[in-house]
Amino acid sequence: MTLGIIGVVAALTMPVLINQIQDKDLESRYNKAKNMLANGYKLMMAKEDVNSPYDLAFWTTGCADTNYAVCESKYHNSSFKILKDTTNGLSLDNLAEEYSIKNEDFNSKFKWSDVEYAFVTNDGFIYGLIPDDDDPTFSIVTDVNNKNKPNTVKRDLYKFRFDNRGVLVDVTNELVGSGCSFEHPERCMNAEECRSIGSYDKDLGCEAAKWGEWDYENNKCTIKSGESCPPR
Repeated sequence: MTLGIIGVVAALTMPVLINQIQDKDLESRYNKAKNMLANGYKLMMAKEDVNSPYDLAFWTTGCADTNYAVCESKYHNSSFKILKDTTNGLSLDNLAEEYSIKNEDFNSKFKWSDVEYAFVTNDGFIYGLIPDDDDPTFSIVTDVNNKNKPNTVKRDLYKFRFDNRGVLVDVTNELVGSGCSFEHPERCMNAEECRSIGSYDKDLGCEAAKWGEWDYENNKCTIKSGESCPPR
């Protein structure tokens, strides 16, 4: 009976202990990844004698005017210990397809396929550069656990950006989102989110057969449908 009780207690507590150990390891890897990013770009700034990450040559010379990945690779290989990158053996298709969000029933909208340049360091951290839409800045997404589980935002997936002082800050909340989707338009918080969703059908010769349209009177997202595209 005693052994049975011990077995039951062990069965109940082991998963908790394993999760706690994993969380500690992931927290340690998070701190290391952030330091590596900050130091890598500091080294790049020192080599180029500039004071801001946004004055770095790979950003100001406009890598988009050439082969973006090749251009990024040249600059980042000079300051990071890169094992492989988008131009050399790293296929974004082989990385985690989806990232869950703790305590939510929807996944993050982040996809590695949206990243134009990514690299893996010798320690197994994956980094991806993303130009920001509205600001002349860039963000860096990192999976501190490579493609291994848990594949969860704020556990092994994070997002960083430099502020106007050149300090690397955590902006991982941007990866969470509201869960706004074509299947759940009620979760859309504003017109911009609403307009971003749609069901696409190339056979109709139209960009969108169904799309999200914001109802300003009732402050909610509604789904419209038809054979003609919504105005851009």
